[in-house]
Amino acid sequence: MSETEDAVGVLNEVYAAAEGQGSWSDSLAGLADWVGYEAATFEVHNLRTGQMLDIVSARVDPEDMAEYARDFSSDNPRVNYLKKGQTRISFDHLFISETEMDRHVFYADFLRPKQLKYFVSVETPLVDGEVRMAMALQRSGRVSGVDEHAIRRLATIEPHLTRAMRLYWGRMKARIDADAFPRRLQALGLTVSEQQLALSFAAGESLSDFARRKGVTMNTVYTHYRRVKEKLDCRDKAGLSARLVHMANGYLS
Repeated sequence: MSETEDAVGVLNEVYAAAEGQGSWSDSLAGLADWVGYEAATFEVHNLRTGQMLDIVSARVDPEDMAEYARDFSSDNPRVNYLKKGQTRISFDHLFISETEMDRHVFYADFLRPKQLKYFVSVETPLVDGEVRMAMALQRSGRVSGVDEHAIRRLATIEPHLTRAMRLYWGRMKARIDADAFPRRLQALGLTVSEQQLALSFAAGESLSDFARRKGVTMNTVYTHYRRVKEKLDCRDKAGLSARLVHMANGYLS
């Protein structure tokens, strides 16, 4: 099979996943294989609120992905670069040196134990004024430095990957069911007030804005916020955000 035919096969799988007709895990694994990397992720970030709206992966343990969403996503330099960079293709060395990688918490404490080190990713332009998405391919540190071959390969299919990510975002927004979401929250034991706070938080509203809109004190809001985290078994803001968004989009009951 030719290189072009390989690329077409990979893109067909990515488009199928974006349209809900295929597996994200399988399509990301195929993309990683095509580039010659070990693992891959697809992330959706709201840059205005700082929330990670969704993440799917290939060849990364689900517990590791939960750890990433909970403890490391806010430390990932690549996520911070999304807020500043306008590139369609990025890689570690655009914003961090080899020496800095060795002591950075994300690289040293999260990636290194998974035997991963470098990435190269395709990123969308800003969507709806606040959302950017990225397909990131991860490789080990067996060969150091910038991987020009992987960058060139991704550049040839970047428009298709960007189109697929935007297609998925359109479906993601359309899936949110304003009635079903509160019912899921109620089933998990949230009171009406806690449901209202959870819905507001999932939509990206700050706790202070919610307090002003509802005419309640911040002490009351913090009490509801603490109870929502307890009932949804989330330890921090990033974990709660990821859980609520996944629930809103039908990933969790």
